[in-house]
Amino acid sequence: MDDHQKIWLRDFLPSQVQNARVMSYGYNSIVAFSKSIAGIDEFAEDLLNRLDDERETAQAILAHERSSLYSEFLRRVWGVVFMGTPHRGSDVAFWTDFLARVLHTVQLGTRTNKELVSALKRDSKVLSDISHQFTDRGANLQIRTFYETELFEYMNCLIVSKDSACLGLPNEISTPIQANHKTICRFSSADSQRYRPVWKAIKKLVGAAPHDCVADLHHVPPKAQIRCLRCLRTSDYDSYKETIVPRADGTCIWFLQHPKYLAWLKEEKSSLLWVSGDPGCGKTVLSSFLVDELKGTGSQATLPATVCFFFCDDKIESQKDGKEVLSGLLHQLFSANRPLIRHAMRHFEAKGSQMVKDMKALWDILRTASDDPEAGNIICVIDALDECEEPSRRLLIKWFVDYLTTSTPLNRSFLKVIMTSRGYPSIEIAFHSVSSVRLKAEDMTDSISADISRVIQKRLREVASLTSCSEQTRSRIERRLTENADRTFLWVSLILELLENSTEASEEAFDRMTTTLPRRLDEVYKKILQGVSSQERTKKALTVLVATSRPLTLTELNMVLNIRETDRSRSDVEPRLEPAMDRTIKGLCGPFVRVIDSKVYLVHQTAKEFLIKSSNTVAPIGDSWGHCLDLADSNLALAKVCIWYLSFDVFEQPPSISSEAEARQQIEYFAKSHDFLDYAANYWAIHLRRSGAQGEQALLKSTLGLCDTQSGRFLTWFQVYWTTISDMPLCPQDMTTLMVASYFGHKAVVRLLLDRGVDVAAQDSEGWTALHWAVWEGRGETWEGCEAVQPLLAANADVSVTDGWGMTALHWAAADGQEAIIRLLQDAGSDAAALDSEGWAPSHHAAKNGHQGAVKLFVETGVDVDAKDGGGRTMLHLSATSGHEGVVRLLVEKKADIAARDEGGKTALQFAAENGHKGIMRLLMEEGADLEATDG
Repeated sequence: MDDHQKIWLRDFLPSQVQNARVMSYGYNSIVAFSKSIAGIDEFAEDLLNRLDDERETAQAILAHERSSLYSEFLRRVWGVVFMGTPHRGSDVAFWTDFLARVLHTVQLGTRTNKELVSALKRDSKVLSDISHQFTDRGANLQIRTFYETELFEYMNCLIVSKDSACLGLPNEISTPIQANHKTICRFSSADSQRYRPVWKAIKKLVGAAPHDCVADLHHVPPKAQIRCLRCLRTSDYDSYKETIVPRADGTCIWFLQHPKYLAWLKEEKSSLLWVSGDPGCGKTVLSSFLVDELKGTGSQATLPATVCFFFCDDKIESQKDGKEVLSGLLHQLFSANRPLIRHAMRHFEAKGSQMVKDMKALWDILRTASDDPEAGNIICVIDALDECEEPSRRLLIKWFVDYLTTSTPLNRSFLKVIMTSRGYPSIEIAFHSVSSVRLKAEDMTDSISADISRVIQKRLREVASLTSCSEQTRSRIERRLTENADRTFLWVSLILELLENSTEASEEAFDRMTTTLPRRLDEVYKKILQGVSSQERTKKALTVLVATSRPLTLTELNMVLNIRETDRSRSDVEPRLEPAMDRTIKGLCGPFVRVIDSKVYLVHQTAKEFLIKSSNTVAPIGDSWGHCLDLADSNLALAKVCIWYLSFDVFEQPPSISSEAEARQQIEYFAKSHDFLDYAANYWAIHLRRSGAQGEQALLKSTLGLCDTQSGRFLTWFQVYWTTISDMPLCPQDMTTLMVASYFGHKAVVRLLLDRGVDVAAQDSEGWTALHWAVWEGRGETWEGCEAVQPLLAANADVSVTDGWGMTALHWAAADGQEAIIRLLQDAGSDAAALDSEGWAPSHHAAKNGHQGAVKLFVETGVDVDAKDGGGRTMLHLSATSGHEGVVRLLVEKKADIAARDEGGKTALQFAAENGHKGIMRLLMEEGADLEATDG
């Protein structure tokens, strides 16, 4: 392809800058030979008028008189990019005039626009005046200049020389481009090496632009919206809600009449209500009911709101972390109110699919979207917060509590939140500042008991109908269940299911069963499992179910329970597959599992807790089921079946991809045509790492084979995995086995490869080394996450290697706030002052993304607290711009210069003000920042 084929403004920029509106304008390129007599002033005035028309068309309302039009636009301009602009004129203007005179002499009737040609000549007075005026008026602008370095064909000269193209201003950055004057704005693709410096300059300008420069750019292209929404869809939150058992008629109504709920609902401000309760008391059913109630017409008439929800579940990988909670809430909010997605686009444009791995970024998006006057009222229901992993749970509570109890409303809309959880002391401490709005289900004995009685009555009518037991028997069972219900719906549900599934239904049998009812949940679980027909097969099924990263389908579970290490195809397994897996799993586990929409779930979180060993649990003597399973062993079992499946011969041939545009659809179709490929490809490495058994010889060999980037098998599973985690359809090229093992944290494979002498310095198509990959996975908040990094550093991996963005591994670790890895890299000699292609040091990334611990680490290890990036901004500028109050407070405590100005003359206070961060403004002014300070 010709490297000068596409125009970047038309072909690349609209998709790269999500809010971009592009208007082209220019005088006719042959105006020198036209009948026009217009000069530069006329063209300039015409440009301003057209810009004004475009802004009015875009519904941007300007309060100005025509005489102040120039000043109004100058106030709105943040940056300017010049590409081969002849600020001091061009010698070619002389040749234009000469050629025109020759043509006129030979009577071809050609005339010139003498005024324009004269103005464009080298060192013309017109251009000189413009340059001097612009130097003054453009002092606060960000200027990026690109100048040509190739001679123009036919004329063997530069049309615009470097000294004419470059203004030589202190706020100007000049960059050469290997092009002539004709091709300087044309590139083969957005990935072109020639285009990269142009895009980086634009990206930096857009990222640093203050709020008021882009506030009116509300339109986000539909395709960009879809990509961003798809990225935020990290869990099946809506499908999960459908699996929740609906409430029995008449239950949960008491909650709607509770004074604390009514106060929370009717209070005309943002507020939080924490509902705590014991396991099995119906919190999740209540949450599901509340979501439906709040979405109902009655509630919407009282408090119109966008209702978002999330149900945490420790048994499902995509529902047990704060990042997934925030992603789910944002997906619902943006689906209901699409224009609000603009608050996510800056993060999405910068990070792509990795945006959902940055919990602070997700919180910032939710916070700013909630503050948007167009958001209206928002209600969030977050259930089972105790099943959300630490430390993300702690952060989630802290951020919501701080925002809802200390923030000043920016509009008349509200953000109201209901959270449910068990009453753990650690959660109670986190909610200490909102203790007055805690609703303890534990204290609502009468209301819950009444609901339990309704459930017993309803279910017993169904059991009586199914078993044909007498009314006298039904009444006796009802009385006994009510007396022994232990205040939990779960206990009632399990007991009734035992009765329902009993092969005996006589009055004597029911009387015997209900006379010796187990009183506690763990006793019920023990009774269920002691009654299964095949203890060994049941234990095998439960071994994998307690460790799955998401619910397995019946088809997937069938494969998991029947595959063997020697199998090489599905046909090898088929003779052992169960024809009716639904009936099989219910026969093996009884009420211990539920099958909903062909997916298999443990009946409750307490069921998993009953089975799993932990440091503070001991199995009762004589109990073969209580705390009988080791989670590491369960992960190992799942890792093995995943590896066995991926070793099928069919996967040695990777899926056929006809084009990059069709790649995602074709890969997803390929995965669906193989019943266990999606799960095995996405989770085998996670289960292996969690098992702690990576060093076993047989596993080591299998893992090495799967990570071999030269094999078709690797291309099969990794491409399936890549479409899950990335918005880019195709995985990077030139990856090595060491990179893959480093990314997944398989330290045994990493060490084996290093012992074999593989090239630790190899780089992929993006310029990443194995060290970059090890850092990017993002487990380095703790020392346990550094296991792949440590052997790479021990093998003398070069910590100074930069990728295509000029970023070292330390830059990436800082951007993600991975403090343990930051320490390791600094100890290995990584330069904390190194600048990437955007002129940012690692500490700038940490400050921009709000990683307070990482910023503190950098400052305390010698990084200059006032170090400036390529635009003259310090960590204080960047954190104030992004609204990270904790980082700002830390930097102020570390004596950061609150009066420091960037290249545009702006202080941190001005950036905070432009972006509406009132808390930061207050903090800086208390420290003496001058609110009246002007730019420059």
